[in-house]
Amino acid sequence: MIKVLITFSQSHLDFRIAEFEAICEMFNISFKTAENSFNKQKHVYLIDFENLEDVKKVLSRAVLIKFAFEFIENAQNYEELYEKLGKTVENQTSFALRIFSIGRKKEIG
Repeated sequence: MIKVLITFSQSHLDFRIAEFEAICEMFNISFKTAENSFNKQKHVYLIDFENLEDVKKVLSRAVLIKFAFEFIENAQNYEELYEKLGKTVENQTSFALRIFSIGRKKEIG
């Protein structure tokens, strides 16, 4: 199982989950949400898939998914994250951390 962080469009609240579930059913893709259910008020979900090919199939058909990222690790601070990534990611693998906030306004200063 791999964890994928999926960000849906914030429009068409009644359709985005139905679209996702229909695509998964069409391709016979099994998935599991962290909360074991979808909440129409949220637009970001951590979803478990069997493999990356299943994620690619969903993304090939979904209109209302904005982003999908493989979720590797989480931590409370940078040092803890760096330590966990050192155990998870192979030494010869490069990676980048891109941090963006969702639903927050930039401060103008």
